[in-house]
Amino acid sequence: SITLHTHRRSGYDSPDAGVVTSDGGRRAVSTEFDGEDAGGARPTLAGARGGRGGDKGSVVDSAAPAGHTKKKQQHHAAGALGVNATSFTSLPPTTFGPDDKFPNNFVFGVAASAFQIEGDGGGRPRSLWDDFADQNNVGADASAGIRHFEHFAGDAQYMADNGVRHYRLSLSWPRLMNPDLTANEAGYAFYTKLLKELRSHGITPYVTLSHWDVPSFLCARTPHAENAALGAVDTSAENAGYACGGAWLDPGIIEVFAAYAEHAFERLGSQVHFWATLNEPKTVVNMGYGIGAHAPGIQSATAPLIAAHNMLLAHAAAVAVYRGGFQAAQG
Repeated sequence: SITLHTHRRSGYDSPDAGVVTSDGGRRAVSTEFDGEDAGGARPTLAGARGGRGGDKGSVVDSAAPAGHTKKKQQHHAAGALGVNATSFTSLPPTTFGPDDKFPNNFVFGVAASAFQIEGDGGGRPRSLWDDFADQNNVGADASAGIRHFEHFAGDAQYMADNGVRHYRLSLSWPRLMNPDLTANEAGYAFYTKLLKELRSHGITPYVTLSHWDVPSFLCARTPHAENAALGAVDTSAENAGYACGGAWLDPGIIEVFAAYAEHAFERLGSQVHFWATLNEPKTVVNMGYGIGAHAPGIQSATAPLIAAHNMLLAHAAAVAVYRGGFQAAQG
């Protein structure tokens, strides 16, 4: 199967974790709490009859916005749990009815992203996040990760020893695509070994093609940058002084991403049965192209709309590649 991995927001920006499938449905592949919400409170589990976002078994944040009184915070938390605010007594609930429990086929697992953990071992080329980290004087720390590239076998053993059976990981796009858009076979050799190691421990991989780390070479605008027939065009990007005027602001990235996806499906598809295209596009466009707090650090009112449009088209292109050439044999 192939999906677009998102965190749907509602209420006080509460995460309703899950994935949105390419046909518009929902499939509970994983749940996460990404810590972006107000107050930093621990997530709690919403019951079947309520909760902001409303989905059975979704993860919600019980925190109210900063400055709310304790009573209002309790009211918010009660609403998140799907109970009447006047009968609110404690967090978390201590009893669960039959409809409050996760179904037997619900998948629990752990997740990480390539840039967070791999490091730059094996000569990994640079990504937008390397550039952004350098601009903020944390490049050395960021490029190290936790050296998963060198220690992947021990990490897989550690997960297995702790009972992990489902693991959502991401591929490093810079590690896997050369500037001439050909596949980097050395990078694929690493992931082939990693996936084999996970399988040997009984761990099912759920693989994301891109978790934010776009190759740095895609910051250079392609010859298709002004071709509105391909996607959304940012007519101001060329002269706006952006550190990265290409990437998701350039509709040429759509066919590049489709080519990258095809490389990955060809080389790794025999070991992967659960794919996600892009991780949290909303966060990428709002934080990276709106307020500039994430890579590539752009502050703009219009760039998020351009980037979002092109990300969705890239997702659709990758899905078409998968369905047209790989799903029947690998899905």
